Amino acid sequence: MGEKEVVIITGGSGFIGSALINKLAGHFTLVGLDKIPARQPPPAAECVCIDLTSEEGMRGAFARINTAYGKSIASVVHLAAYFDLTGEPSELYEQITVRGTERLLKHLQDFAVEQFILRRYAERNAIPP
Repeated sequence: MGEKEVVIITGGSGFIGSALINKLAGHFTLVGLDKIPARQPPPAAECVCIDLTSEEGMRGAFARINTAYGKSIASVVHLAAYFDLTGEPSELYEQITVRGTERLLKHLQDFAVEQFILRRYAERNAIPP
């Protein structure tokens, strides 16, 4: 059998990201991108620490991915984000969810990505109780 295809999951240590990694384990080579080194994704994924707000950090993370896995990525599942339920404007939402996603997409342009899945962040527009 050949090498397994690479799947990158941002937010891999979160509730949804961890469940997805556990579901895909054994079928793909998994890379979890996360800022919080204390909470690592499940063991089936390599944890690559990133900060979506840092250009330098993103460069380093994608250099690691390129060195370890090459330029071919079957799928990127983008779950990492900041949200709150207040409905108030948030600088963290802008920096992490909006600009961080833009930065992620910019760095992915150097790779052959077959599929990009973005979790929709409807919570941002939630009406507080």
